[in-house]
Amino acid sequence: KENIYFFILDAMQPIKEFEQHYKVDMGDFLNHAKNKNFRYFNNTSNIYDNTTHTMSAFFNLNWFFNDKKEFKESTNILFPTILREENKSDLLNNLINLGYDFKWVGNFFAYCPKFNLRYCLNKNQSSLIDSYLYINFFRQSPIIPIVVNFGLIFNFNFDKYFFYKLNNGMGRLTDFLKQSKFIDKPTFFFIHHMSPHWPYITNNDCSFKNFPGEKNFDGYKSAYLCTIKKVSETIDFL
Repeated sequence: KENIYFFILDAMQPIKEFEQHYKVDMGDFLNHAKNKNFRYFNNTSNIYDNTTHTMSAFFNLNWFFNDKKEFKESTNILFPTILREENKSDLLNNLINLGYDFKWVGNFFAYCPKFNLRYCLNKNQSSLIDSYLYINFFRQSPIIPIVVNFGLIFNFNFDKYFFYKLNNGMGRLTDFLKQSKFIDKPTFFFIHHMSPHWPYITNNDCSFKNFPGEKNFDGYKSAYLCTIKKVSETIDFL
């Protein structure tokens, strides 16, 4: 069986809307994708308006609200909690029955080791020292702001050394596949690329640059164009 690659480009608006708002021509990218036998579908829409509900329905392979917009009794576990070891979604059951392995490339906001080490892409994430996991655990406490402010004193930028790498799901996937000379079974790769979603921490060329604020239109534009670049590189690699 062939591998399956499922990518989420979080907060990625349709290309036509991006072109109209930013006055940018994306024809070269679309032609490149077409020449590589990839298809771009216009005028698509989501059933739900957020990642949590969309991916919950995806892993359940079904609606999870009833007619009264209440959770169905059998589908009240949401993404990413649905990927914990004790929860078996319909999608994962089907993949297992079809002989597929499942690997998850997450991000800081939905980080694989926090939920299920068995699904994590990199084997070394099962080690006792995982800086991202500890940051995720402590992020709701005052410890993180204190550590971040302390790091600034020594010119250590957490966005650059943590978010920048961790949110690059497509880059982490291709780096993994380049190093994996042998995969012993067909695999469903679930890649949650956290861009062009805020925080905006990339230039057009994907080099690091911090754009402050959640409503930074220049930051979104740069993150979007970087994501297009990553898509092109991933297409070429696959």
